[in-house]
Amino acid sequence: MPLIDQNKAADTPAADSGVAEEKPSLLATLRRYSAQQKNERYCAAVLRDYLRVLQNRKHKYAPSSPDEIPDDRYAEACILLDPVERMLDMLSHGLTSERAEAVDMLLKDSQLAQVQERVRQIIAEDRKEV
Repeated sequence: MPLIDQNKAADTPAADSGVAEEKPSLLATLRRYSAQQKNERYCAAVLRDYLRVLQNRKHKYAPSSPDEIPDDRYAEACILLDPVERMLDMLSHGLTSERAEAVDMLLKDSQLAQVQERVRQIIAEDRKEV
């Protein structure tokens, strides 16, 4: 029996080798796509809320003079605005694979839930000051 070249075997389509290639059904593909879009919209909504409160804090708590020590809320906003904006840009304009990776990262280990909780905390803190 002749040996099969491993490189050639890897390049041989499943149909040529007599093995039926299983493809996901159209319905399964559409469901996965729909779930992905739903997760992207959810992540984007939470990040937009976070971006809004960070922008508000950056404006509200900005030092009034260069000699004034910056407020912690201002510093937090300055540090986190760029990363949140980049993540939103990725979710809005990224490739499908990049958006999927971003969603997976945000949903992993409840990171998005932590962001959502932080938004609630910020809103509650700002209401107490009024």
